Amino acid sequence: MNKLILLFLLLPGCIFAQVNTVKNRDFFDALTKEEREIIADRGTERAFSGNYVDLFKAGLYVCRACNNPLFESGSKFKSNCGWPSFDDEIKNSLI
Repeated sequence: MNKLILLFLLLPGCIFAQVNTVKNRDFFDALTKEEREIIADRGTERAFSGNYVDLFKAGLYVCRACNNPLFESGSKFKSNCGWPSFDDEIKNSLI
C-alpha cells in the first residue's frame, strides 16, 4: 500500500519533468537532421560513435542548438559507456 501511495505522489512530478521547455524552435533550423533528432526529438547516437567520447582537451561544452554552456571539460570523466560523461553541470545551465 505504501508503494502505491508513493507512486501517486511521485507521478505528477515525473509528468511535469517531461514537458519540453524549448519554446523557440528557431534554434533547430541550423541543425543537421541527425542533430535535430538527438537534441529536439530526444534521440541518441550510437554508443562510441560520437566525436567527443575520447576528447579530454580543456574547454567548455555548449549546446549545439542554442550555444548555452553546459559542462566544463574538468567535470568530464571516462565512464566507458560510449557517451561523454560529466559529474557536474555548469551552475544555472539549462540542464
